[in-house]
Amino acid sequence: MQPLAPPNPAAAKLRTLQILCTAMAVSVPLYALAGGLALGARPGPAPGLPPGLLLSLTSVGIVLILLASRIRSGLLRRVALASPQVSPGSTGSPGNPGSPENTDVGRVFAAYARANLVSFALLEGTAVVGLVLELMTGSVRYGLVLYAASLVSMLVRWPRQGELARLARRRIEPR
Repeated sequence: MQPLAPPNPAAAKLRTLQILCTAMAVSVPLYALAGGLALGARPGPAPGLPPGLLLSLTSVGIVLILLASRIRSGLLRRVALASPQVSPGSTGSPGNPGSPENTDVGRVFAAYARANLVSFALLEGTAVVGLVLELMTGSVRYGLVLYAASLVSMLVRWPRQGELARLARRRIEPR
């Protein structure tokens, strides 16, 4: 029997981040399903909708997608410019070698996780706007556009080990 490899705390943290992002990404098709089921019970648009409301809500969804991208890029760029270059295998500072939270690698990962979670939360908000549009218009197609844009944006921004390693080496160009 081969001895078990020691657990990699960075890989475990990345896996946790990926699980959280998966939960947010899975919520998008669930919103679509909920909207479809709700429309089955009440077809047609809600009565008395102001004409500019649908355009306004669609614009809010688009702005949320753009904000998700801009905020994520800003957070990643800030950590890439602020932290000194570190080696990917570093696990602690000279004064406290066992504490990854006090290292540049820990700060880089914390910023990477924060950037991804904020981005995914905004993209999930886009899907919620799609659900509201779908329910207000009585048509699935209004929501589908925002659901699709939200899900594709999440997949493009998916947390990856390679991107995290490049960020730690300050060679990343955030999307």
